[in-house]
Amino acid sequence: MSVSKIIICVAFLTSCLWSDQDHDRRTLVGTLYSIQGGPSVLSAGDIRLKVNNQVYLLHYRKPISNTFVFGTCDDVGSIWTVIADITTVNEGVLLSAQCSGKPDEPIRRSLTVVRRFFSFTQQRAFESAYSLFTKKWKDNHSIEQFVQESNKLDLSKYGMLGRSGRCLEVDDSPSMNHVIIKAGIDCFVFGGKRPLGELVFDVVRNGKSPVWLIDEVKTVDYSGGLRK
Repeated sequence: MSVSKIIICVAFLTSCLWSDQDHDRRTLVGTLYSIQGGPSVLSAGDIRLKVNNQVYLLHYRKPISNTFVFGTCDDVGSIWTVIADITTVNEGVLLSAQCSGKPDEPIRRSLTVVRRFFSFTQQRAFESAYSLFTKKWKDNHSIEQFVQESNKLDLSKYGMLGRSGRCLEVDDSPSMNHVIIKAGIDCFVFGGKRPLGELVFDVVRNGKSPVWLIDEVKTVDYSGGLRK
């Protein structure tokens, strides 16, 4: 194992017992599902990239070679072309990335809905936030119930890391009409004085219209428990 490979393994805290045959350098084109990493110019992090039906976890260390045409290229839902050394079936090291600014349209629309939900809720514009849900969801949740529950949310720290909504990531995209968006713990959503963990939004296309709406919201606490 070369010195450079040992450095990469230590930096990413991975158990990579590489030999020269243990990685496969590939060019991948896919949709950015999430991006994590510190603000330092030398920080490490990882991305999740969906390529066809496979989601790759790719580790990186800054500075990384990239060609991003627009500032929105590091938004979740952007289409990336990457060169990566794949070390296992769905994991590897990101070497370079290109992006023209083209997004995955269903994911972009779903993210917009969830970001609007947080924006309206921050502003205490609860009727506007309520309008972002499907009729099926509203049939089981009155506006009065929604306002009561929404008033318990503390979003005063939401968006403190980067631009508003950058903490959101794609959990899954089961179809062209259904995207699952996750607000992770770094979104800093609190229920009173207690962090809620993760909020998971099922976002669906409203029939054949271009409108996307929230069909369900679930809370995943730190123990992995699921609450609706």
